[in-house]
Amino acid sequence: MDVNKAIKKGMFYYGIMAVIGLIALFVGYVLNFQKHAMSGIAIGFTPVGIIGMLIYIFGKDKPKLIKSVKAENEERNIFIRNKTGYRAFWITYWYVFVVTMGTDFLNISASNLSIATLIFMPIVYFITMIVYHHKY
Repeated sequence: MDVNKAIKKGMFYYGIMAVIGLIALFVGYVLNFQKHAMSGIAIGFTPVGIIGMLIYIFGKDKPKLIKSVKAENEERNIFIRNKTGYRAFWITYWYVFVVTMGTDFLNISASNLSIATLIFMPIVYFITMIVYHHKY
């Protein structure tokens, strides 16, 4: 496993996140399109992208980061992430299906359903991650 390649890949993805955030900021405030939504996207993506890139830039020569990158790319951790993503996807899929079918009975708006789903998805992912870390 090439640590430098993994670090460059991480920097690339964080760079994309920062660019998405900056584009959303531009679209919201310069083009005046969906300012509220674009602000949320910009607030979510820009700091994460910039901070992630800074961590890789200033930490790429530090032994702790190199050790962390190696551990992240171990076969066991990759297996657990894949299994977790698979399980979380299907749980969320069926949740969305059931709740969408039941929106008439639940009397919930699409906006509230979306917010609940955005909260539900990471909870499911992290719970399945914990379960699989203990299982494997």
